[in-house]
Amino acid sequence: MGAQGDNQLHAVNAETGEPIFTSAPLGEVMRFNAPISAKGRVYVAGSTAADTFTVRPPATP
Repeated sequence: MGAQGDNQLHAVNAETGEPIFTSAPLGEVMRFNAPISAKGRVYVAGSTAADTFTVRPPATP
């Protein structure tokens, strides 16, 4: 994620590389900013605000 990309948070399946989540466009994000994951949440710091996403386990079939 970076200011020169699409300013969206993307999550992929670690085993397959398949996309599993794409956020709505975030506000202005500083270049080379890495998301932080803690206690089931993902935090992304922007220039004037922070976005938080809750990580939920996949639905069971």
